Amino acid sequence: MQSQAVALGESKPEDSSSGRGCDASAWINLKSAIAKRDDHAILAECERGEDSAVKEYKEAIEEE
Repeated sequence: MQSQAVALGESKPEDSSSGRGCDASAWINLKSAIAKRDDHAILAECERGEDSAVKEYKEAIEEE
């Protein structure tokens, strides 16, 4: 995905605040939920991540 982002004009996608910040916090939250074996928290975190991805996608489409 990073190579595609570069092809579309993002100079350093790995440093992008949208990708870096969301991924890190989502991973920490998901890891914690898995450790606690909290099915509801795992599902909620997956849904939050999915919502974030859809939001980023829609914003990218609007920029085109």
